[in-house]
Amino acid sequence: QQQQQQQQQQQQRPLPGASWTSLPNLLSLSRVVAGPWAAYLVATQQWPLACALTAAAGATDWADGYLARRMGHTSKLGSYLDPFGDKVLIATVVGTMGWNGMLPAWLAVLIVGRDTAQVCGMFVYRFRMFDGRWPGAAAFFDVDADLPRRRQQQQQHNVTLKGAESIAGDAAASSSSSSS
Repeated sequence: QQQQQQQQQQQQRPLPGASWTSLPNLLSLSRVVAGPWAAYLVATQQWPLACALTAAAGATDWADGYLARRMGHTSKLGSYLDPFGDKVLIATVVGTMGWNGMLPAWLAVLIVGRDTAQVCGMFVYRFRMFDGRWPGAAAFFDVDADLPRRRQQQQQHNVTLKGAESIAGDAAASSSSSSS
């Protein structure tokens, strides 16, 4: 009965990484917020703060990927938020530098244009997966959308792991008894 209660509790909990509030996704969102702020600091020539914020945002780029893999918090939303945060940070800072003459305008346009095309292409690609119909944000980004399917997949994975452990244990037991 205790095992059944544990299984019910596990089924009721959302899967890690399925939510936009997971730590890796929040770190990616922090870059979306940091980009315009860093651009403002560049525009007002507050160089120490601009450099510190840009460096901190760069560290979150590494940290969100590391934590997502380490904690098992990978998600479709995270696979979009991470590069989107990068693009916002780069585009706002580079755009500001181009606007203020710190970079050649053609280079700023090239970088911002490339990043904009990549983000638009990502959305078009995903939109086509739904046959051109808007499924809603939760389904589009797979945020808590398919929890029953995901839970079933996780349970199947757990059963497979337990089965493999059982087979490995049986094999180890039989090899030790046959060598005796």
